[in-house]
Amino acid sequence: MSKPKNEAAPKIRCAIYTRKSHEERLDQEFNSLDSQRDSAECFIASQQAEGWVALPTRYDDGGFSGGNLERPAMKRLLADIEAGEVDCVVVYKVDRLSRSLLDFARIMGTFDEQKVSFVSVTQHFNTTHSMGRLTLNILWSFAQFEREIIGERIRDKIAGQRRRGKWAGGIPVLGYDVDRTERSPKLVINQDEAVRVRRIFAMYLEAGSMLPVVEECERRGWANKVWVTRSGKTRGGRPFDKSAIHTMLTNPIYAGRIKHKEQTFNGQHDAIVEKTVFDEVQRLLKANSNGRGRANVNIKLAAHSRRTIKPAADTDEAEPRKRRGKFPRVSRLMALAIQLDEMIRRGEVRDATELAILYDITQSRMSKIRAMTLLAPDIQEAILNLPQEIEGRCQIHEKGLRPIRSEVYFDRQPEMWKTLLAEVERESSGEIDLVSLLQTP
Repeated sequence: MSKPKNEAAPKIRCAIYTRKSHEERLDQEFNSLDSQRDSAECFIASQQAEGWVALPTRYDDGGFSGGNLERPAMKRLLADIEAGEVDCVVVYKVDRLSRSLLDFARIMGTFDEQKVSFVSVTQHFNTTHSMGRLTLNILWSFAQFEREIIGERIRDKIAGQRRRGKWAGGIPVLGYDVDRTERSPKLVINQDEAVRVRRIFAMYLEAGSMLPVVEECERRGWANKVWVTRSGKTRGGRPFDKSAIHTMLTNPIYAGRIKHKEQTFNGQHDAIVEKTVFDEVQRLLKANSNGRGRANVNIKLAAHSRRTIKPAADTDEAEPRKRRGKFPRVSRLMALAIQLDEMIRRGEVRDATELAILYDITQSRMSKIRAMTLLAPDIQEAILNLPQEIEGRCQIHEKGLRPIRSEVYFDRQPEMWKTLLAEVERESSGEIDLVSLLQTP
């Protein structure tokens, strides 16, 4: 029997996903996201005879990097796909969906499971055929290669600038303003703030420790640098704490130097603190460290800890002094990952590339740390609340968490987390009590 001519084609619900890495110019009446959606809508309209219909829901990620899946619109899109509300995903270009090989493979795996097709407006292919998938992988490989080359160029440029003593960008520090009147931005002394900087250095030399300096800054109402982003948002202005004071006292910028990794170079800006004063502060800091080595990043884990040491049984003998524990490395990394994402969200840095440069670590390592925020919120809280280490080391490591955070859907992660904790408890021969953590998610 022949097919009736008036039989309508099956309806194909098309979700349009758009993304832009930076927030610049997103406030325009017709921005890049609108342009991408307009092109996708035109393409869908051309396939109207095939039953294609554009869904009214907007999946727009403005100001989010394609290097990870920590994007609100992407999460909503994946949730709607699993709910069976989408038949086809349309993007302007492949790299709008993702620039990460692992993330891209995970997304395409989800599409295949849900029988969802994928279309790029400017790069025509069909993912239902093996040749189309091969073409897609080749296009993505070039997109990832381009991203890595851009990152290398940025790092090389920043390294060259710092070797010449130029300020290479980043978060402005108290005591300096950024002069952008010339082609290359440079640091110029803010005289009012410079007075405070010199006084803080002097107070540390007088007091011999940072806590009195923090208290005096609080009494005087002094705070960190207040600065304005390119988009006009006001940032900074937080009260001083020990971490902020330590960062200021160890920053060679105040002595007229520019630091790149482990080296420092003569800067093209004027010094606020005399070299003799700066060197004396470094000597005192080293003497006060008591051989503890370089301080870890202050991530204030004490606020998250809910574990307490059980009281000893009553005894007439003097109780020996308990060893002070430290938070597990994985807990510190979890808190750091949250802090890094907050820095990007607040606009203090543009993306993970700038973060890697700021912390002097490889972009690969930075991506692995930030990927910990892909864990379900309950699991993140459980990691932050791991018991302090008094003897031995915590058996939970960032590497062991990778299979869990690779799972896109949060509702599937708790069972994987429980399995991991059960293995850790078994390997520790019951020495570590993780029953409460098993119940957390």
